[in-house]
Amino acid sequence: MIGKYKLRRNIERATAFKVVCAIIGSDEGNQEREFQNLKSMRQWIDRNGELFGLLVLNTLTLIDGEWEPFTTIGKKTITLSDLESIVRNLREDYKPSEIEK
Repeated sequence: MIGKYKLRRNIERATAFKVVCAIIGSDEGNQEREFQNLKSMRQWIDRNGELFGLLVLNTLTLIDGEWEPFTTIGKKTITLSDLESIVRNLREDYKPSEIEK
């Protein structure tokens, strides 16, 4: 039971953020840009996305020295490993009831 609950990679512990993007219609390939906080990264994407035709390929966060993909669902920002853990726990806890005939 103890092994089921491991330390989650909370986005609050992130020390850096990175966006991997491509410019639409350009042959330059993928570009990476690092930011100190999530707000700066979001502002940069909002300001430059439409202007330069940026296509955001991936968003990463640096937690405990490891780059981890993350996403925002509604107002909640969550890492990929946390999302996978939540889904796995939901599948383990869900037991369909048998319909009596």
